[in-house]
Amino acid sequence: MEKNKIILKNCFIVDVNKENHITSGAIVVRDGKIAWLGHTTDIEWTEKSAKVIDLKGLTVVPGLINVHVHLCLSGEANPNLLNQSDIETTINVMDNSNKTLSGGVTTIRDCGCSNSAAIEVSKAIESKKIKGPRIVSTGRALLMTGGHGRFLGREVDGVENLRQAAREEIKAGAKALKVIATGGVLSPGTEIGAPELNYEEISAVVEEARKRGITVAAHAIGTTGIMNAIRAGVDSIEHGSYLTNDGIDLMKEKGIFHIPTLTAYHRVVENSNNSKMDSTTVQKANQAHDDNMKSFINSRQAGVKFATGTDAGTPYNPHGNIHMEMRLMEESGVSKIDILRAATIKGAELLQLEDRVGSISENKIADIIAVEGNPLENMDAIKNIKLVIKEGDIVYSTLQ
Repeated sequence: MEKNKIILKNCFIVDVNKENHITSGAIVVRDGKIAWLGHTTDIEWTEKSAKVIDLKGLTVVPGLINVHVHLCLSGEANPNLLNQSDIETTINVMDNSNKTLSGGVTTIRDCGCSNSAAIEVSKAIESKKIKGPRIVSTGRALLMTGGHGRFLGREVDGVENLRQAAREEIKAGAKALKVIATGGVLSPGTEIGAPELNYEEISAVVEEARKRGITVAAHAIGTTGIMNAIRAGVDSIEHGSYLTNDGIDLMKEKGIFHIPTLTAYHRVVENSNNSKMDSTTVQKANQAHDDNMKSFINSRQAGVKFATGTDAGTPYNPHGNIHMEMRLMEESGVSKIDILRAATIKGAELLQLEDRVGSISENKIADIIAVEGNPLENMDAIKNIKLVIKEGDIVYSTLQ
Protein backbone atom coordinates (compact mmCIF):
# COMPACT_ATOMS: atom_id res chain seq x y z
CA MET A 1 0.00 0.00 0.00
CA GLU A 2 1.27 3.45 -0.87
CA LYS A 3 2.23 5.41 2.25
CA ASN A 4 -0.58 7.32 3.95
CA LYS A 5 -3.16 6.79 1.22
CA ILE A 6 -6.50 7.59 2.83
CA ILE A 7 -9.86 8.64 1.43
CA LEU A 8 -12.33 10.45 3.68
CA LYS A 9 -15.82 10.53 2.22
CA ASN A 10 -19.31 11.78 3.06
CA CYS A 11 -18.22 14.67 5.27
CA PHE A 12 -18.88 18.39 5.57
CA ILE A 13 -15.60 20.19 4.82
CA VAL A 14 -15.09 23.61 6.40
CA ASP A 15 -13.18 26.12 4.28
CA VAL A 16 -11.57 28.61 6.68
CA ASN A 17 -10.16 30.67 3.82
CA LYS A 18 -13.04 31.56 1.49
CA GLU A 19 -15.99 29.85 3.23
CA ASN A 20 -16.57 27.64 0.20
CA HIS A 21 -17.66 24.79 2.43
CA ILE A 22 -18.29 21.42 0.79
CA THR A 23 -21.34 19.31 1.63
CA SER A 24 -21.00 15.54 1.08
CA GLY A 25 -17.33 16.17 0.59
CA ALA A 26 -14.33 13.91 0.18
CA ILE A 27 -10.59 14.25 0.75
CA VAL A 28 -7.83 12.15 -0.75
CA VAL A 29 -4.67 11.99 1.37
CA ARG A 30 -1.51 10.72 -0.23
CA ASP A 31 2.05 10.71 1.15
CA GLY A 32 1.09 12.90 4.07
CA LYS A 33 -0.51 15.64 1.99
CA ILE A 34 -3.97 16.57 0.76
CA ALA A 35 -3.92 15.37 -2.84
CA TRP A 36 -7.51 16.24 -3.73
CA LEU A 37 -10.76 17.47 -2.22
CA GLY A 38 -14.22 17.88 -3.64
CA HIS A 39 -17.59 16.14 -3.62
CA THR A 40 -17.80 12.46 -2.81
CA THR A 41 -19.60 11.80 -6.09
CA ASP A 42 -16.68 13.32 -8.02
CA ILE A 43 -14.01 10.95 -6.76
CA GLU A 44 -12.52 8.74 -9.42
CA TRP A 45 -12.56 5.46 -7.54
CA THR A 46 -9.21 4.25 -8.81
CA GLU A 47 -7.53 4.37 -5.41
CA LYS A 48 -7.76 0.60 -4.98
CA SER A 49 -5.14 0.40 -2.22
CA ALA A 50 -6.45 3.36 -0.21
CA LYS A 51 -7.96 3.12 3.24
CA VAL A 52 -11.50 4.45 2.75
CA ILE A 53 -13.21 6.02 5.76
CA ASP A 54 -16.90 6.85 5.53
CA LEU A 55 -17.38 9.76 7.92
CA LYS A 56 -21.17 9.56 7.66
CA GLY A 57 -21.82 13.28 7.87
CA LEU A 58 -19.11 14.31 10.33
CA THR A 59 -17.62 17.78 9.97
CA VAL A 60 -13.99 18.05 8.89
CA VAL A 61 -11.84 21.03 9.86
CA PRO A 62 -8.10 21.65 9.72
CA GLY A 63 -6.01 20.33 12.59
CA LEU A 64 -6.29 22.94 15.33
CA ILE A 65 -3.41 25.21 16.34
CA ASN A 66 -2.78 26.36 19.92
CA VAL A 67 -0.16 29.10 19.95
CA HIS A 68 0.33 29.38 23.72
CA VAL A 69 0.88 26.32 25.90
CA HIS A 70 3.32 25.14 28.55
CA LEU A 71 3.87 21.43 28.04
CA CYS A 72 6.02 21.18 31.16
CA LEU A 73 3.06 22.12 33.38
CA SER A 74 0.05 19.88 33.92
CA GLY A 75 -2.73 22.35 34.73
CA GLU A 76 -2.95 21.39 38.39
CA ALA A 77 -3.18 24.01 41.14
CA ASN A 78 -0.15 22.60 42.90
CA PRO A 79 2.77 24.98 43.55
CA ASN A 80 5.12 22.00 43.97
CA LEU A 81 4.80 21.37 40.24
CA LEU A 82 6.78 24.54 39.65
CA ASN A 83 9.83 22.84 41.16
CA GLN A 84 9.98 19.61 39.16
CA SER A 85 13.07 17.60 38.35
CA ASP A 86 14.24 17.51 34.75
CA ILE A 87 12.94 13.94 34.42
CA GLU A 88 9.51 14.90 35.77
CA THR A 89 9.42 17.83 33.37
CA THR A 90 10.21 15.60 30.40
CA ILE A 91 7.51 13.11 31.40
CA ASN A 92 5.02 15.97 31.67
CA VAL A 93 5.95 17.27 28.23
CA MET A 94 5.41 13.85 26.63
CA ASP A 95 2.13 13.19 28.47
CA ASN A 96 0.72 16.62 27.68
CA SER A 97 1.72 16.25 24.04
CA ASN A 98 -0.51 13.18 23.82
CA LYS A 99 -3.41 14.98 25.50
CA THR A 100 -3.00 17.86 23.08
CA LEU A 101 -3.13 15.61 20.04
CA SER A 102 -6.23 13.71 21.16
CA GLY A 103 -7.90 17.09 21.70
CA GLY A 104 -7.65 17.81 17.99
CA VAL A 105 -4.61 20.09 18.15
CA THR A 106 -1.92 19.14 15.65
CA THR A 107 0.34 22.19 16.01
CA ILE A 108 1.36 24.14 19.10
CA ARG A 109 3.75 26.82 20.21
CA ASP A 110 5.28 25.97 23.57
CA CYS A 111 5.81 29.31 25.29
CA GLY A 112 8.36 28.44 27.93
CA CYS A 113 9.84 25.42 29.64
CA SER A 114 12.26 25.22 32.57
CA ASN A 115 14.69 23.18 30.49
CA SER A 116 15.11 21.89 26.95
CA ALA A 117 12.48 19.14 27.30
CA ALA A 118 9.97 20.72 24.90
CA ILE A 119 12.68 21.17 22.28
CA GLU A 120 13.92 17.59 22.61
CA VAL A 121 10.42 16.12 22.55
CA SER A 122 9.64 18.19 19.45
CA LYS A 123 12.65 16.60 17.75
CA ALA A 124 11.45 13.12 18.71
CA ILE A 125 7.99 13.87 17.33
CA GLU A 126 9.42 15.30 14.12
CA SER A 127 11.48 12.15 13.58
CA LYS A 128 8.35 10.07 14.35
CA LYS A 129 9.92 8.30 17.32
CA ILE A 130 6.87 9.28 19.35
CA LYS A 131 3.42 10.70 18.60
CA GLY A 132 2.57 14.28 19.34
CA PRO A 133 1.64 17.62 17.82
CA ARG A 134 4.02 19.68 15.74
CA ILE A 135 5.84 21.79 18.34
CA VAL A 136 7.22 25.25 17.75
CA SER A 137 9.17 25.69 20.98
CA THR A 138 10.44 28.99 22.36
CA GLY A 139 12.84 27.08 24.60
CA ARG A 140 13.32 28.80 27.93
CA ALA A 141 11.55 32.13 28.30
CA LEU A 142 13.85 35.12 28.79
CA LEU A 143 13.18 37.17 31.92
CA MET A 144 14.90 39.62 34.24
CA THR A 145 16.46 38.46 37.49
CA GLY A 146 13.66 38.01 40.01
CA GLY A 147 11.03 38.50 37.33
CA HIS A 148 7.92 36.60 36.36
CA GLY A 149 8.21 33.08 35.00
CA ARG A 150 11.33 31.81 36.76
CA PHE A 151 9.80 28.32 36.59
CA LEU A 152 9.55 28.58 32.78
CA GLY A 153 12.76 30.24 31.75
CA ARG A 154 16.13 31.79 32.50
CA GLU A 155 16.99 35.01 34.30
CA VAL A 156 19.04 37.41 32.19
CA ASP A 157 19.87 41.11 32.57
CA GLY A 158 21.25 43.67 30.16
CA VAL A 159 21.20 44.04 26.41
CA GLU A 160 24.28 41.98 25.57
CA ASN A 161 23.36 39.19 27.98
CA LEU A 162 19.87 39.04 26.44
CA ARG A 163 21.44 38.90 23.02
CA GLN A 164 23.64 35.98 24.04
CA ALA A 165 20.75 34.18 25.76
CA ALA A 166 18.63 34.48 22.61
CA ARG A 167 21.44 33.00 20.55
CA GLU A 168 21.84 30.14 23.02
CA GLU A 169 18.14 29.25 22.94
CA ILE A 170 18.20 29.26 19.14
CA LYS A 171 21.34 27.09 19.18
CA ALA A 172 19.53 24.64 21.49
CA GLY A 173 16.73 24.30 18.93
CA ALA A 174 14.18 27.00 19.73
CA LYS A 175 11.99 27.81 16.70
CA ALA A 176 10.66 31.01 18.30
CA LEU A 177 11.60 33.13 21.34
CA LYS A 178 9.65 34.39 24.35
CA VAL A 179 10.36 37.48 26.44
CA ILE A 180 8.76 38.49 29.73
CA ALA A 181 7.90 42.18 29.48
CA THR A 182 5.90 42.48 32.72
CA GLY A 183 5.10 40.76 35.98
CA GLY A 184 2.56 37.96 36.00
CA VAL A 185 -0.12 36.16 37.96
CA LEU A 186 1.73 33.01 39.02
CA SER A 187 5.04 34.47 40.25
CA PRO A 188 5.17 35.59 43.89
CA GLY A 189 6.81 38.96 44.33
CA THR A 190 5.93 40.28 40.88
CA GLU A 191 3.18 42.76 40.08
CA ILE A 192 1.11 42.11 36.97
CA GLY A 193 1.36 45.66 35.66
CA ALA A 194 5.01 46.26 36.44
CA PRO A 195 7.41 46.45 33.47
CA GLU A 196 10.31 43.98 33.58
CA LEU A 197 12.56 43.52 30.53
CA ASN A 198 12.93 46.98 29.01
CA TYR A 199 12.65 48.21 25.45
CA GLU A 200 16.36 47.90 24.70
CA GLU A 201 16.56 44.37 26.08
CA ILE A 202 13.51 43.18 24.15
CA SER A 203 14.82 44.87 21.00
CA ALA A 204 18.05 42.87 21.26
CA VAL A 205 16.08 39.61 21.39
CA VAL A 206 13.93 40.66 18.43
CA GLU A 207 17.05 41.53 16.45
CA GLU A 208 18.55 38.08 17.07
CA ALA A 209 15.27 36.40 16.13
CA ARG A 210 15.10 38.31 12.87
CA LYS A 211 18.60 37.13 11.93
CA ARG A 212 17.28 33.55 12.07
CA GLY A 213 13.87 34.27 10.57
CA ILE A 214 11.93 33.34 13.70
CA THR A 215 9.30 35.15 15.75
CA VAL A 216 9.15 36.60 19.27
CA ALA A 217 6.26 36.35 21.72
CA ALA A 218 5.98 38.77 24.64
CA HIS A 219 4.25 38.05 27.93
CA ALA A 220 2.80 41.49 28.59
CA ILE A 221 0.20 42.61 31.15
CA GLY A 222 0.26 46.35 31.75
CA THR A 223 0.52 49.44 29.59
CA THR A 224 4.23 50.25 29.87
CA GLY A 225 5.43 46.70 29.32
CA ILE A 226 3.05 46.18 26.42
CA MET A 227 4.26 49.34 24.71
CA ASN A 228 7.91 48.36 25.26
CA ALA A 229 7.23 45.04 23.53
CA ILE A 230 5.21 46.55 20.68
CA ARG A 231 7.81 49.23 19.95
CA ALA A 232 10.58 46.64 20.07
CA GLY A 233 8.80 44.77 17.27
CA VAL A 234 7.62 41.51 18.81
CA ASP A 235 5.26 39.36 16.77
CA SER A 236 2.63 38.67 19.41
CA ILE A 237 1.41 40.12 22.69
CA GLU A 238 0.43 37.32 25.07
CA HIS A 239 -2.41 38.13 27.51
CA GLY A 240 -2.51 41.91 26.88
CA SER A 241 -4.54 43.16 29.83
CA TYR A 242 -4.53 46.97 30.07
CA LEU A 243 -3.95 47.38 26.36
CA THR A 244 -4.52 51.04 25.44
CA ASN A 245 -5.88 52.55 22.24
CA ASP A 246 -2.37 53.72 21.35
CA GLY A 247 -1.11 50.18 21.79
CA ILE A 248 -3.94 48.79 19.70
CA ASP A 249 -3.25 51.25 16.88
CA LEU A 250 0.44 50.38 16.87
CA MET A 251 -0.27 46.63 16.94
CA LYS A 252 -2.54 46.98 13.93
CA GLU A 253 0.03 49.10 12.10
CA LYS A 254 2.83 46.59 12.75
CA GLY A 255 0.71 43.47 12.18
CA ILE A 256 1.29 42.20 15.73
CA PHE A 257 -1.01 39.43 16.95
CA HIS A 258 -2.99 39.57 20.20
CA ILE A 259 -3.16 36.22 22.01
CA PRO A 260 -5.54 36.93 24.92
CA THR A 261 -5.37 33.51 26.64
CA LEU A 262 -8.86 34.07 28.03
CA THR A 263 -9.00 30.57 29.50
CA ALA A 264 -6.07 31.10 31.86
CA TYR A 265 -7.71 33.95 33.77
CA HIS A 266 -11.18 32.47 33.55
CA ARG A 267 -10.13 29.17 35.12
CA VAL A 268 -8.29 30.74 38.05
CA VAL A 269 -11.18 33.09 38.80
CA GLU A 270 -13.72 30.29 38.38
CA ASN A 271 -11.85 28.21 40.98
CA SER A 272 -10.89 31.09 43.27
CA ASN A 273 -12.49 29.50 46.33
CA ASN A 274 -10.34 26.39 46.07
CA SER A 275 -8.00 26.10 49.05
CA LYS A 276 -5.08 25.02 46.85
CA MET A 277 -4.87 28.45 45.27
CA ASP A 278 -2.51 31.01 46.76
CA SER A 279 -4.53 34.09 47.78
CA THR A 280 -2.11 36.45 46.04
CA THR A 281 -2.42 34.50 42.80
CA VAL A 282 -6.21 34.65 42.99
CA GLN A 283 -6.14 38.38 43.73
CA LYS A 284 -3.89 39.11 40.76
CA ALA A 285 -5.97 36.91 38.44
CA ASN A 286 -9.15 38.69 39.47
CA GLN A 287 -7.41 42.03 38.95
CA ALA A 288 -6.46 41.22 35.36
CA HIS A 289 -9.47 39.09 34.36
CA ASP A 290 -12.07 41.67 33.40
CA ASP A 291 -9.63 43.92 31.59
CA ASN A 292 -8.23 40.93 29.72
CA MET A 293 -11.56 40.35 28.01
CA LYS A 294 -12.09 44.08 27.50
CA SER A 295 -8.67 44.50 25.89
CA PHE A 296 -9.32 41.58 23.55
CA ILE A 297 -12.69 42.94 22.47
CA ASN A 298 -11.18 46.36 21.83
CA SER A 299 -8.21 45.06 19.85
CA ARG A 300 -10.34 42.69 17.79
CA GLN A 301 -12.91 45.34 16.94
CA ALA A 302 -10.07 47.63 15.84
CA GLY A 303 -8.81 44.98 13.43
CA VAL A 304 -5.81 43.62 15.32
CA LYS A 305 -4.98 40.06 14.29
CA PHE A 306 -5.61 37.33 16.85
CA ALA A 307 -5.08 33.61 17.24
CA THR A 308 -6.03 30.95 19.75
CA GLY A 309 -3.76 30.30 22.70
CA THR A 310 -4.95 28.76 25.96
CA ASP A 311 -1.90 29.06 28.26
CA ALA A 312 -2.51 25.36 28.95
CA GLY A 313 -0.61 24.06 31.95
CA THR A 314 -1.56 26.96 34.22
CA PRO A 315 -3.88 26.21 37.21
CA TYR A 316 -7.12 24.41 36.29
CA ASN A 317 -6.17 24.74 32.63
CA PRO A 318 -5.25 21.26 31.36
CA HIS A 319 -3.90 20.41 27.94
CA GLY A 320 -6.37 19.29 25.28
CA ASN A 321 -8.98 21.92 26.17
CA ILE A 322 -8.69 24.38 23.30
CA HIS A 323 -12.49 24.32 23.00
CA MET A 324 -12.69 26.39 26.20
CA GLU A 325 -10.77 29.27 24.62
CA MET A 326 -12.93 29.03 21.52
CA ARG A 327 -16.09 29.18 23.62
CA LEU A 328 -14.82 32.23 25.52
CA MET A 329 -14.00 33.93 22.23
CA GLU A 330 -17.56 33.31 21.14
CA GLU A 331 -18.84 34.84 24.38
CA SER A 332 -16.75 37.93 23.59
CA GLY A 333 -18.58 38.36 20.28
CA VAL A 334 -16.33 36.63 17.76
CA SER A 335 -18.16 34.88 14.90
CA LYS A 336 -17.87 31.11 14.64
CA ILE A 337 -15.95 31.19 11.37
CA ASP A 338 -13.48 33.72 12.78
CA ILE A 339 -13.00 31.53 15.85
CA LEU A 340 -12.17 28.61 13.59
CA ARG A 341 -9.79 30.83 11.64
CA ALA A 342 -8.10 31.92 14.87
CA ALA A 343 -7.58 28.26 15.78
CA THR A 344 -6.29 27.27 12.35
CA ILE A 345 -5.05 29.53 9.56
CA LYS A 346 -4.34 32.60 11.75
CA GLY A 347 -2.33 30.50 14.17
CA ALA A 348 -0.46 29.08 11.21
CA GLU A 349 0.27 32.61 10.00
CA LEU A 350 1.71 33.63 13.36
CA LEU A 351 3.91 30.52 13.43
CA GLN A 352 5.02 31.11 9.83
CA LEU A 353 3.45 27.83 8.75
CA GLU A 354 0.50 29.06 6.67
CA ASP A 355 1.93 27.59 3.48
CA ARG A 356 2.01 24.14 5.10
CA VAL A 357 -0.90 23.85 7.55
CA GLY A 358 -3.96 25.72 8.80
CA SER A 359 -6.48 24.97 6.07
CA ILE A 360 -7.82 22.01 4.13
CA SER A 361 -6.25 22.80 0.79
CA GLU A 362 -4.67 20.73 -1.93
CA ASN A 363 -0.91 20.19 -1.50
CA LYS A 364 -0.95 21.21 2.15
CA ILE A 365 0.09 18.81 4.89
CA ALA A 366 -2.80 16.53 5.84
CA ASP A 367 -3.54 17.78 9.35
CA ILE A 368 -7.26 17.05 9.60
CA ILE A 369 -9.80 16.45 12.35
CA ALA A 370 -13.36 15.15 12.14
CA VAL A 371 -15.94 16.15 14.74
CA GLU A 372 -19.53 15.20 15.44
CA GLY A 373 -21.77 18.19 14.86
CA ASN A 374 -20.98 21.40 13.03
CA PRO A 375 -18.94 24.09 14.84
CA LEU A 376 -20.32 26.67 12.41
CA GLU A 377 -23.68 26.04 14.06
CA ASN A 378 -22.59 25.10 17.60
CA MET A 379 -19.02 25.77 18.71
CA ASP A 380 -19.24 23.01 21.33
CA ALA A 381 -19.06 20.53 18.45
CA ILE A 382 -15.31 21.12 18.42
CA LYS A 383 -15.13 19.04 21.62
CA ASN A 384 -16.55 15.97 19.91
CA ILE A 385 -13.34 14.72 18.31
CA LYS A 386 -13.80 11.48 16.38
CA LEU A 387 -10.70 11.42 14.20
CA VAL A 388 -7.32 13.15 14.17
CA ILE A 389 -4.96 12.88 11.22
CA LYS A 390 -1.50 14.45 11.42
CA GLU A 391 0.77 14.47 8.39
CA GLY A 392 -1.42 11.83 6.80
CA ASP A 393 -1.24 9.42 9.74
CA ILE A 394 -4.27 8.52 11.84
CA VAL A 395 -3.09 9.42 15.35
CA TYR A 396 -6.42 9.28 17.19
CA SER A 397 -9.77 7.71 16.35
CA THR A 398 -12.98 6.69 18.08
CA LEU A 399 -14.63 5.63 14.82
CA GLN A 400 -16.11 2.16 14.72
